[in-house]
Amino acid sequence: MIIMDVPLLFESKSEDQCDDIMVIYVSETMQLDRLMARDGLNSVDAFKRMTSQMSIERKANMADFVIDNSGTIEETYQQLAAWLGIFGYQPLK
Repeated sequence: MIIMDVPLLFESKSEDQCDDIMVIYVSETMQLDRLMARDGLNSVDAFKRMTSQMSIERKANMADFVIDNSGTIEETYQQLAAWLGIFGYQPLK
């Protein structure tokens, strides 16, 4: 299994290079809050950055798998571990 982290996968029209696509989803409101906190942006600049890309809602609709990242890190990890288990992989801790 090869996993690629490509934030602009759909925008670059590279999805045909992948067998399956997973989107790590969070609501646009939470995405905005996290972007401002992570990069120290004000709401206007963070919103401009978000709207320069395809919406997370649209990406989630186009994905084969969606992981909900609106909870704790542990909850996100559990979803990823369950997804890996479907394919017979054991996540590293």
